[in-house]
Amino acid sequence: MSPNIKPVKSTDSNKIQVNPDAGFIRVTNYGLFLSYFSVFYRYNGRDYYKESPIFSMFFSETITFPKGATDIDFTVYVQVYFQLWNTIYFKIFKTPPTKCYKLMGISLYSTCTEVPCNGSDINGPNCNCCNCCNCCKCYKCCDNCDYYKLYSNHK
Repeated sequence: MSPNIKPVKSTDSNKIQVNPDAGFIRVTNYGLFLSYFSVFYRYNGRDYYKESPIFSMFFSETITFPKGATDIDFTVYVQVYFQLWNTIYFKIFKTPPTKCYKLMGISLYSTCTEVPCNGSDINGPNCNCCNCCNCCKCYKCCDNCDYYKLYSNHK
């Protein structure tokens, strides 16, 4: 890693309240694979790198950007074999985006598609999903959780 690139860990990204003056990228995995995504960007003359945690089917991750970030490189990866990752999507943004994406398919035939973002949708920036709807029965914090919305009618 270059000495002027500062790594920044994504912190509990599903509980982030997005500043309306900043941007975010949210990715929801509907595919039969593990995934993660990364971004490089420039802010106040310095280069930064953020990487989402690895996440599986029916989970989402979000990375936010400060107002004034530029030259944002967004890359999505899927696991095709143990410790082997393929790049399935790459895009450059000049300014902080407000974008949501969904992943679909299986590891060798996966897609990444931009989808609308809104606060009441499962891809909204304020999802606040606890990522454990089924295991800890925390449905109140999971009202907008991907897993809960998709499977609440099948219980």
